[in-house]
Amino acid sequence: MTSELYSISRGRTSPRSRSAAALALGAALAAGLVPTAALGAGPAPGLPPADTARSAPDRSELEEALRVARNRSRVPAVAGGVTGVRRPPSADALGVRRRGGSVRVDRHDRFHLASLAKAVTATATARLVERGVVEWSSTPGEVFPHAAESMNPSLRDVTLRQLLTHRAGVATYTTLPDFESLPDWQGTNERRRRAFTSWLLRRPPATPVGEYSYSNAGYTIAARMATKVSGRPWRRLVRNQVFRPLGVRAWFGWPADRPGQPWGHWLVRGRLRPAAPGAYRFPDLVAPAGDISLRPRGYTRFLQLHLRGLRGHDTRLLRARTIRFMHRPVGDYAMGWVRRRVNGVMTSLHDGTAGTFSALAGIQPGRGLAAVAFANAGGRRGSVAVGVGLGGLLTSADAPRAGGAVEPLRSGRSGG
Repeated sequence: MTSELYSISRGRTSPRSRSAAALALGAALAAGLVPTAALGAGPAPGLPPADTARSAPDRSELEEALRVARNRSRVPAVAGGVTGVRRPPSADALGVRRRGGSVRVDRHDRFHLASLAKAVTATATARLVERGVVEWSSTPGEVFPHAAESMNPSLRDVTLRQLLTHRAGVATYTTLPDFESLPDWQGTNERRRRAFTSWLLRRPPATPVGEYSYSNAGYTIAARMATKVSGRPWRRLVRNQVFRPLGVRAWFGWPADRPGQPWGHWLVRGRLRPAAPGAYRFPDLVAPAGDISLRPRGYTRFLQLHLRGLRGHDTRLLRARTIRFMHRPVGDYAMGWVRRRVNGVMTSLHDGTAGTFSALAGIQPGRGLAAVAFANAGGRRGSVAVGVGLGGLLTSADAPRAGGAVEPLRSGRSGG
């Protein structure tokens, strides 16, 4: 699996080759810490009963997994959550909110999702599909008929599913230089995303339609289509369709945009430097692809929704068949998830970073388990933190003392 995600570091911007998520989880699996029986992706015969094949770690095991991750990576703070199908999600956080500071993080602090937000946007869209107001096969030309004639014919006919699986031929917009030549659209963020969407759809495809090419801008187009059919701007849409039904409070933007929250940290010449609030903004034109901050337990509730659906349980938000369709990859990328059989364990996973925070989530439906790890640092150190953290959370109950054996990422690269 390779995809282009963005990691924006102070003073330079570069696209990063992306196999970090698979390698992070693969390190834990290769270490022999996860059972390697071939497990299916849904409620097929032979799946163990929920929460019996492997119990979620208790509080002490959760804390130990995070402690090992922080010690290995030397980041200011780590956080994480883990859940089973029925057991309430649990979460914790260790470390300090800012390097050099003394205020400690706690499980109520928020961490930036970066590209983990793609699955959130896809989930809000899936609810609209179930309501019948849009279809996975819907196209920009159908949703925006008044503008269809001005669209490039190839992009006019791409489907919502192609946009959410990065096969619509839309330009990537994964590095800051991608945004520098754009028109200076004015107005609210939602108005600017509307103008950006119209502009994108008039351009020639950046890659052949149907061919995989990771694109943050594709998620902006998908979000605009969802906004058009629902009459709700993207923020309100994900709040109403995803977070409120789950009992989760979401912030849009960096955690430290509000006082009393963790700061992000750049990795500059091997050293972590705090990113002062307001010094760097996530590009609002592609916010639906990655600009949400949540408490670890809140995102773990979101993971539990998908875990239950993959196990064949209809949920309050979505039917099981819809969730399983969302995790059905085209190639190896689904709607906000990469699907990989790693050492025999079928896993939905995704990582994310926009340079100052890191995140990595994994769902293993055959084991009835899902987890997420966060760090308030970017770069290699952040990648190591979340890779070791997720490996520990997915294995700590099976081998409580094995967290220290989880290997860090091997790629030396990260993206989000």
